[in-house]
Amino acid sequence: MKPRSEDRLRELWLAHAADVHRFAQRALPHHDAEEVVSETFVVAWRRLADVPEDARPWLFATARNIMMTRARSTGRRYALIARIEREPTTTPEPTDEQALARHDLARAWLSLYEQDRECLALIVWEGLSNRDAARVVGCSPTAFAVRVMRARRRFEKALEDKPEPRPLPIPLGATHEQD
Repeated sequence: MKPRSEDRLRELWLAHAADVHRFAQRALPHHDAEEVVSETFVVAWRRLADVPEDARPWLFATARNIMMTRARSTGRRYALIARIEREPTTTPEPTDEQALARHDLARAWLSLYEQDRECLALIVWEGLSNRDAARVVGCSPTAFAVRVMRARRRFEKALEDKPEPRPLPIPLGATHEQD
C-alpha cells in the first residue's frame, strides 16, 4: 500500500529536517536557515511525486536553490566562513599552538573560492558522496570529483602559505571555466 502524502512528508521531515537545517546554517544566520528549511519542505510537499527515494541530496539541492534565489533577490551574499567563526571550539581554552592552527585553517579557508568551500563542505561537513554532492550542485559526478580535487589542492597550498592567485570571485552556481 502506498503511503499517504502527509505520511511521506512527515517521514521526510523526521529523517532530514535537521540535516537540511545544518546545511543551510553553514551559509546563513540561524533565523534565515530556519526559513530555508521551511521553504524546502514546502517545495517537497508541492513536488512530492518528484522527491526520490534517496531524498537527502534532492532536499539539499532544493535548499541550495532557495538560498541562491534569496541571495539574488536581496543582493546579499552569505559566506560559509561566517559559520566557521561561530563554530564552538573543542577545548575551552585553546593552547597557543591550537589557536595558531585555527587561525591558519581560517586563513586558508578564506583564501578559497566560494565554490571550493561549498564542495569541501558538502563532502566533509555534510558527509555526502561525490555522486550525491554532484546532484546538490547540479553537475556530473566526474565534474564534481574534479572540483573537489582542485579545491583540496588549493586548500593544501593555502595551508602551506603558498596560495594560488585568486581571480575575481565566481558567483555561486556558476562554474569554473576549467570544469
